[in-house]
Amino acid sequence: DPMKTLLNTLLANLVTLVGGLVLCFVTSWRLSIVAFTTMGPMMYVTQEYAKWSAGVNKRIWDALARANAIATEAFTNVRTVRAFST
Repeated sequence: DPMKTLLNTLLANLVTLVGGLVLCFVTSWRLSIVAFTTMGPMMYVTQEYAKWSAGVNKRIWDALARANAIATEAFTNVRTVRAFST
């Protein structure tokens, strides 16, 4: 059941997140606030990088698909030539 697995993973991650937040604030609330102020810019940079890398990955996969098509055609032609040469 993929839905059960998804819900179990989501619940486990939420418990870990809440437990980590509580532990951070219990340990040092001042340090926690300083650490969490950096999360916004880090999330923004990560999101921008993900957008950029998605375009790069699309171009890579397109080039790989073209190369695969050319290789498949070349191997097919080799078989055809070999069939007519004997």
